[in-house]
Amino acid sequence: MADKCYAPVFDRTRNILGCLYLALIFIIVIMLLILSLIWLTAEGRCLIKQYYFRIAHCGQGNSDPNRMI
Repeated sequence: MADKCYAPVFDRTRNILGCLYLALIFIIVIMLLILSLIWLTAEGRCLIKQYYFRIAHCGQGNSDPNRMI
């Protein structure tokens, strides 16, 4: 059975600095996850997908709590 990973619900970011901040946090989180080997778990992979989704859709936001990623 496939792991279910839902997209995070968030408002759109109105400036580029907010998106850059999210990208920086994403890079730090990825480094920490890889170093601690959490990325091997389903929760770690879902967290990576959620951060990537948030960065990729930073300007649009997401209001659908049931959106799968």
